[in-house]
Formats: sequence, C-alpha cells, structure tokens
Amino acid sequence: MKALTRTIGIVLLLGSSAFAADDTTPSKPPRLGWVNIGGGLGASRAWEAFTSVVSYSTASRGGTRLLTFRYGGASEPDAHSLLGNGLLPEETIRDLGALYGAISKRRFGFASAAAGLAVVGGVRRGAFIQYEHEGVWWGNSIYEKRRFLTAGIPLEAQAFFTPLPFMGLGLVLDANLNPVRNYMGVNLCLQFGKLR
Repeated sequence: MKALTRTIGIVLLLGSSAFAADDTTPSKPPRLGWVNIGGGLGASRAWEAFTSVVSYSTASRGGTRLLTFRYGGASEPDAHSLLGNGLLPEETIRDLGALYGAISKRRFGFASAAAGLAVVGGVRRGAFIQYEHEGVWWGNSIYEKRRFLTAGIPLEAQAFFTPLPFMGLGLVLDANLNPVRNYMGVNLCLQFGKLR
C-alpha cells in the first residue's frame, strides 16, 4: 500500500512539474489576418490602367511567412471618348490567385513580398467593326469583344503603416505575368483585421 501511495505521489509530482513547465513556456503565437481594399494606377502592354485589389492575408505573429488570397486587376480608362475617339470594348484584366511569400513585421508596420498562381480572365479588343458617330465631333470606334481565360503568375509587394491594432494604410504593388496580357499597378489600400 505504501509503494502504491509513493508511486501515485511521484506521478502527481512529476505531472504537476510538467504542467508548470508548460505554463512557463511561451504559447504558440496567434494567427494574424487582415483584408486590404484599394485602388490605384498602373499599366499594361498597350495602355495605362485603373487598378484595384482586394485581398486577405494571414501570418503568424513574429512569423516570417505570409499567405495571401487576392482578387485584382486593371481596366483601360476610356478617356479617349472625352477627346472624341472612344475605343470599345474597354480592355480589362482580372486575376484570382493564391500567393506565398516572406514578411517582415514590426509593431507599427510591415513589408512583404509574395508570388503564386492565379486564374486570369478579361476582355481584349479584336478586329475593327465600325465607327459610330455620336455627335459632330465625337464618336466611338467599335471592335470585336474577345474574352480570354488563362493561367498567370501573380506578384505582390506590400508596405503598411499600422498604428492601430485593427487598421492600417499602405501601398500594394501588384502584377500578373501571363501569356495573354501582363499588367502591373500601384494601389493605395486600407487594411482591416487583426494586426497585432
């Protein structure tokens, strides 16, 4: 009976010291996650562009890796119509992708770079169809509307100032390399989420 009591005592003593050791070791850092929403300017091979990006990113606190899911793209501004020569359809590029990269996080900000894979789609102008007059001095050049769908490589760099634990402001430089129409842009973004 004494042997059993001693054994139980030793097991309880070792178990309590193991739990105490677990309490003093640092716990696993919580996941950080945020949403970026923004727009800006950019370019494609043949035209300037209005760009936009919506993304969700996640990283471990103090971690060095970043996972991002992004929807972004570029649209050709139809400013030519103000000058009397609109080109229709407006060319657009959109991508939906997943990116993986490195992040350097500080208390009031971070910088990151990532690349990945994306599905890319959009509209290109095909052959010229006709010129459509809308007035004495202006009109639109109508072209075939050619839709495309392909795979691409999205690239992204982020730099954010995060003075609050739930909101930040920064820049997202993004691009997509694909066989149909590459684009790149600089977007001013608001950031919302768990930043610290």
